[in-house]
Amino acid sequence: RRLLMPGYYQRRNRARHVAVAQVTPRRYCKGLAFSHAVMYGRFVLLIAFATLAASCGSHGPTAPDAPLPPPVGTTPVPPAEPPNPAQPPPPPPSPPEPLPTLSRTRFLAFGDSITAGTISPALTRIMSAGLPESYPYKLQSVLRSRYTAQDINISNEGLAAERAEDGVRRLPGLLRTLSPEVVILLEGVNDLVSTSAVPRAVGFVNTMARDARFSGATVFLCTLPPQRPGGFRALNPTLVSSFNAGLRDIARGEGAVLVDFNTQVDLNLIGVDGLHPTETGYERMAQILFGLIRTQFER
Repeated sequence: RRLLMPGYYQRRNRARHVAVAQVTPRRYCKGLAFSHAVMYGRFVLLIAFATLAASCGSHGPTAPDAPLPPPVGTTPVPPAEPPNPAQPPPPPPSPPEPLPTLSRTRFLAFGDSITAGTISPALTRIMSAGLPESYPYKLQSVLRSRYTAQDINISNEGLAAERAEDGVRRLPGLLRTLSPEVVILLEGVNDLVSTSAVPRAVGFVNTMARDARFSGATVFLCTLPPQRPGGFRALNPTLVSSFNAGLRDIARGEGAVLVDFNTQVDLNLIGVDGLHPTETGYERMAQILFGLIRTQFER
């Protein structure tokens, strides 16, 4: 019914304006200020968010800070290296080399006082025949020190003052008893009393070399060491030279290994008697034989 009454809405709106006008101006202003403050705050927040988004989108990631320098007086520690990629395992170690051996282990050293080990010291006339000073003893020592997997035996059958004509009768029995694989023959110096004695001594040595070869042994035929001139036992140099030449012929004819002591032993290794080496001379003789044995028999 009110809706049909003329002027109803105009009167209602006028009444509302009057009610608003009756409100105190102070309360009305406070409400309006609060509304404006809220709107301003929302505007400020919107601007702040827009600025932050722009700064994050326009700059890339920041670089890490540089490391601080080490304190003065200290050694800088290098950075740890990155671990290497997985490497293949190292190859297995190679097997140890086999020990050297000789194809011959039984030796016979046959001769006179030079084989027995009679020495003539460089500064005295006193001589001794101790076996440790002999070249066979020293040779056996060096052979055993190298060929440790084998039992090396050298029989020293040197007989002082023996002549070759006596040695030719003594040797066959030793060949049968000892069955040597190698015979080292150094004989004949006591036979060289005259020029006519040289061919006879050479013949005896030739017979001994042949007997040793027929027994199945390898023959090492040794020339006489040099003689010191003026020594009270020194021989005539011409006789020694002729005898050694005959020994070289025997070595070629019998297929023997020539051991040339005459050219490889220095004269200062011969003692004052002019005939027998010093102990150092015997060591030199052993080293010469050692080299030839390695060349002939080492495997």
